[in-house]
Amino acid sequence: MNWIAQVGHVSAKDLRYARWPLVVMLAALAISVRGFLARSAFGPIVSHGSSGTTETLSMSELVVTWLPIVAVVLGVLALAALVQADRWLQADSFWTTRPLAPTAVFAAKLLLALAVILVPSLAAALAVLEALHVSTPTAWSILAHAGIIQLSLLLATIVAAALTSDLKGFVTAAVTLLGGLLAVFVFLDSVFEFGSIPSGVAVVAPLVAVILATVLYRRRTNGRAERAAGLTTALLLLIGTTAAPTFQFTNVATRATGPRLSLRFGAPGPTSMILPFMVSVRDTSPSTAFAFARDQTEISGSHGTQTLTPFHDTLMVGPQFPDIGRPIHWLISPLNFAVMGQLSAAPADARIVEQGATSATLSGMVTVLRPHVLATLPLRDGASAESDGRFIGIYGVSHDSARLSVYVHTVNPPLAGRHMPQFMVANFARGEAIPLDEHPSSSSGGGWLVLPWISVASSFDQLATASRTVPPRDDDWYAGASLVAVEWIPVARYRTSATMRLR
Repeated sequence: MNWIAQVGHVSAKDLRYARWPLVVMLAALAISVRGFLARSAFGPIVSHGSSGTTETLSMSELVVTWLPIVAVVLGVLALAALVQADRWLQADSFWTTRPLAPTAVFAAKLLLALAVILVPSLAAALAVLEALHVSTPTAWSILAHAGIIQLSLLLATIVAAALTSDLKGFVTAAVTLLGGLLAVFVFLDSVFEFGSIPSGVAVVAPLVAVILATVLYRRRTNGRAERAAGLTTALLLLIGTTAAPTFQFTNVATRATGPRLSLRFGAPGPTSMILPFMVSVRDTSPSTAFAFARDQTEISGSHGTQTLTPFHDTLMVGPQFPDIGRPIHWLISPLNFAVMGQLSAAPADARIVEQGATSATLSGMVTVLRPHVLATLPLRDGASAESDGRFIGIYGVSHDSARLSVYVHTVNPPLAGRHMPQFMVANFARGEAIPLDEHPSSSSGGGWLVLPWISVASSFDQLATASRTVPPRDDDWYAGASLVAVEWIPVARYRTSATMRLR
């Protein structure tokens, strides 16, 4: 047999050997995809019992948590068993007693990892992303990120399995590697106070692993040097999974200046760890909003100036009534008020504020946002839409003479530079609309889209009219009304800073 025929011969044997774990893995992927395509994975979860019907505000834990774990674990265990069946260390293994090229045997393992484990997983994730109408460039960037992580994990599995004799030894090596990964991060954080691992590690590590595994298969040896090199490479692969680039880029122009944000501090809180401050903006156009992302705070006083531990929080400042593309009369009077924010100081910095701090300087990035109508849904229970990567659904509507409440469910995959939408109820036929505010009773959670490397966030929110709003009493008004979701799209960025007195 030539080299390609040998690869096919070993691959066929491997598929027969590990067919049942792989079949269960593919079934888990299929069930996961079906849950997302049928929207049953999104929730809310309705259960019927003797005491009546219960509605749980969460996504399906089976689909967004357990099935992704099952698929990954089965793929890893199946691959580990196949590698250990043909280890170069084993003198009487299938391939060392036959005229098979070592590189052909290794290529068969790599082919199975790619064609039977990696590609079906990414294809399943792509089907879900397309169902959510995620843009093609964004979907492929998400898949590229997930693909690098899973490829690194599979290569680490090949290396660790080749250095151990059975699944018990493989599990021991895996636990050791995870402990080593934790130790590396603790060491780097305590000694160097590093920010993040360079993303290049995620690209270089798989190449190193393939080269090393090829050399080991060709040499058919497994001494101390080989074990040390293999475990080091496997650890490097795991480190690379934490640094995989996201590949998502937002084309947002950076400006030197922009509309000025005014910031003003209040008095420090009782614990001296909460510093309330007000943010207002001169630009009140309905077509512009601002997101202030604080990245540094300096406190000055009798003991000099010190930089606090960074808290990367974001505060939205914008119009109460966004531009929704149609002439609308808002059934509420606008209020001119500043947005209240809270500057949280870390416990280690509390004493800095207590010890006579007199002023603070806030600095950060301001993102200029423009409104975009994300979805328009009929105002009824069960209405839903998928748009630009988001799922938006209504799971309840109620109104009386005092308040209109709409219960909204949103599902969001990992989309860079996106902000939560703003909601309102509009009757376009009558040219009237009411803004909705978020009510304290809300529930949020997270999970994964098919793979543990693709996160998804879910939020169940009660949105209601403000207390000063008198909603329409005409039932026909609600029958012809729609829920409008407006997303704020970033169009520009600029840096800003302000110094304020504390006392």
